Amino acid sequence: MKTTDIKNLENSFKEIINNNEYKTGISWGKPRRGHPEATIGAHILELEENLSILKNDLSEEEFWKLKILIHVHDTFKGKALRGSSILDKNSHASLAADFLSKFIEDQDLINMVQYHDEGYALWKQYSNKGRYDFERFVSLANKIENWRLFLIFNIIDNTTVGKSNESLLWFFTEFHQKFSAELLVNQNMIDSLRKSRNLDGEKTNANA
Repeated sequence: MKTTDIKNLENSFKEIINNNEYKTGISWGKPRRGHPEATIGAHILELEENLSILKNDLSEEEFWKLKILIHVHDTFKGKALRGSSILDKNSHASLAADFLSKFIEDQDLINMVQYHDEGYALWKQYSNKGRYDFERFVSLANKIENWRLFLIFNIIDNTTVGKSNESLLWFFTEFHQKFSAELLVNQNMIDSLRKSRNLDGEKTNANA
């Protein structure tokens, strides 16, 4: 990626974090299942720590794109319609994707925000019923172009206090097996991150 493109990502990030909607959004939250850290801002700080740990394994482009994803993906939970589906225009994912589209033209990154909880939703179907909507998985596979980036973001977002990696590992396994995909990331990245964060005792599984 050209230096000018990296600079554009940096500038977009600065515009995002100086935006009043963003500042209001990250102040929302109280302790809840899967999120003992409470506010969105506190969640972001925890994910920033994960990003810092993984930085040496990332390109500069990946680093800045992940940083943007971290700061946008959950920021509109306070404005979202409770219980809304991922594609509902009032879901936190849709509101965040719409917000991000004001700052960047990268549709793949916008799609990652829109579908960042899709892996958990599919796992939840499987966990509850012993099966899941495979066509929904196919649709996700077609929506995301940079699967390495998307999977690394899922690692960052799901390797936190209050969460186990059960749904994450299921999602990775299904993706690689069902789509004969090359191993874009592996469990070593998850394991090293959990070890660095002292999270090996975490048992809770809740979505992001």
